[in-house]
Amino acid sequence: MKNILLFVFWGVCVIQTRAQVNRFDVPVQSTYVSQYEPLSYDEMMLMEMGQVAKEALLKKQYEESVQQAYNYLRKGNNYWFIYYVHQALNTGYYNVSLYYNLGIVYYLENEKRKSKKYLKKAKRKGSYRAQIVLELIKKKRAVDESYLDI
Repeated sequence: MKNILLFVFWGVCVIQTRAQVNRFDVPVQSTYVSQYEPLSYDEMMLMEMGQVAKEALLKKQYEESVQQAYNYLRKGNNYWFIYYVHQALNTGYYNVSLYYNLGIVYYLENEKRKSKKYLKKAKRKGSYRAQIVLELIKKKRAVDESYLDI
C-alpha cells in the first residue's frame, strides 16, 4: 500500500511538471523571408489605365441605361423603366431624378414600400419634390403621372 501511494505521488508530481511546460511556451526559431516586391512604374500605370477604362465603361453604361429608361418611361412602359434604372444604379452612378422617378413609378405600380424607399433616398440626396410627394402619400392623397420628372 505504501508503495502504491508513493508511486501515485511521484506520478502526479511528474504529470504536473510536464503539464506546465508545453510546446507553445518557447517560440520557434525561424528566419523571416520577405516575399514583398514593389510594383514597377509601368505596372502601376497599367493598373491605373485599367481602372480608368473600367470607370469610362461604367459611365457609358450608366448613360445608355438612363437614356433607355427614360425612353420607356415616355412610352408608358413602367416595367422596362424600372429594369433600366436598376441597371443604371448598379453601375455605381446615380442621379436624384432617377430615385425620384423610380419612387413615383413604384407608387403607380402599387408597390408602396419600394416607392417610399426610393422617394426617401431622393429626399436624402436633396430632392425637395420627393419630400412633397412623401407628404402627399402620408396624407393618402392621389399621386399620378403628372408628378414624374421627365
